[in-house]
Amino acid sequence: MSYLAALRFAKTCNCILLYDPKLRLPLWPSAEAARNGIMSIWNLADVIKISEDEITLLIDDGDPYDDDDDVKKKLFHPTLKLLIVTSGSKGCRYYTNVSLPKSFNSDFNCLNRFYNLSFHYFLCSLL
Repeated sequence: MSYLAALRFAKTCNCILLYDPKLRLPLWPSAEAARNGIMSIWNLADVIKISEDEITLLIDDGDPYDDDDDVKKKLFHPTLKLLIVTSGSKGCRYYTNVSLPKSFNSDFNCLNRFYNLSFHYFLCSLL
């Protein structure tokens, strides 16, 4: 578990930790093992990008579109600054600790938007 030690050390150095779990269920012994593995470092991340498939697994069969009850209440943690949920060609939505969910339509490239939002968060943290 050297990666956990590295993540914890990075946190002590005030690094911003971005996490994209890239779920590949066939690589895990079970869906529960995948969920546990992903969640083992979830609370260390400052910025997280997940897909609709990942969100469905992580909220334990809740509604991936129920922004208040299932998504934000189950996945947001006190030190998380930005949660991005990608929806393929439908775009993405994001959550912050200060506002309701926002959406980007398919005219936006979500991966670029993810890195842009992360960079803006980094710049704001320097102020």
